[in-house]
Amino acid sequence: MATKAIDRKGKKAGWSPKLERVALHEERKTDNRQRILRRPEIVLDLVSREMSVFTERDIARVLHRYVDDAGTFQHLMARILQNRKRSGWRVSASHLRPASASPPSTRRAS
Repeated sequence: MATKAIDRKGKKAGWSPKLERVALHEERKTDNRQRILRRPEIVLDLVSREMSVFTERDIARVLHRYVDDAGTFQHLMARILQNRKRSGWRVSASHLRPASASPPSTRRAS
């Protein structure tokens, strides 16, 4: 009920709280995109907080939250994957894990 009252007051005053939220969201998205452009490894930090084992597709999903432009997306994805190689992330069975993580067991269950 409170949101409807706020909307009614906003209409009377000539402004929309929904538009303010949209503008605030876009401002935050732009700030986050700028941070990622400066330090693409932030995306790896974000992904690793959400899941312990992840693929390049998972990285792409997180990056896509902040970057809409295809060219910028591809450029950042390349930088992230290069950074991943330099920082010790390994690919194993299409999954990434920190270099300090032990490799998965290769023994088969009998």
